[in-house]
Amino acid sequence: MNSSDDYNDYGDGYASGGFDEDALNDQDYDLLHDMLPPFKERLQNSSYTDIPDDLLKEYIWEANFDPDEAFVIVQENHKR
Repeated sequence: MNSSDDYNDYGDGYASGGFDEDALNDQDYDLLHDMLPPFKERLQNSSYTDIPDDLLKEYIWEANFDPDEAFVIVQENHKR
């Protein structure tokens, strides 16, 4: 069995390795949606605008719900 097979055993929607909002548990889903408005405000205050919400959610998820790390991801992927 290779390591990719290990992920398939979980059956939680992450086997593909990508972000899937519908596969989040209730706690993570609520946290993501609670974090999004202040995160968007922070980005607007830093002149990052017009980034789709779906992409911002993915960045927050990739950063393990750490807004500072998610901000770094935005900086790496978008210009002001």
